[in-house]
Amino acid sequence: MSVDFQRRLLTKLANKYGIDKRIVKEVVYSPLKFTRDIISDDVDERPIRIRYFGAFIQKKNSNKSSRMNTMFEVLYNNIEDTFIVMVSLLGFQLKNKDSARKTLETARDQKDYDKIKMIYDAYKEYTK
Repeated sequence: MSVDFQRRLLTKLANKYGIDKRIVKEVVYSPLKFTRDIISDDVDERPIRIRYFGAFIQKKNSNKSSRMNTMFEVLYNNIEDTFIVMVSLLGFQLKNKDSARKTLETARDQKDYDKIKMIYDAYKEYTK
């Protein structure tokens, strides 16, 4: 679809519904921007459904190791908050930040995706 055709179509829709062309453009392109943002997020596994257009999913195992590494890095680089989350929210029996680091490293080395994802999800809720 050419850029000129897109412009004409946006103008036609704006005139038909009596609204500003910029608003029409945002409405038309917002589902695609949202899809791009979700797909480009390395750790977000949610499927996306755009009404009348289709559903988009990322196969769960296709990128699991890179998602795990990304989550691990976020947790490891924010070890103070990670330690608080692990002890207070998740009930880990840890004495200090070094034991939290060791727990994360062990989970990564054993490829325990579920444990890292559980800690990461709690961390994301904690840091909202």
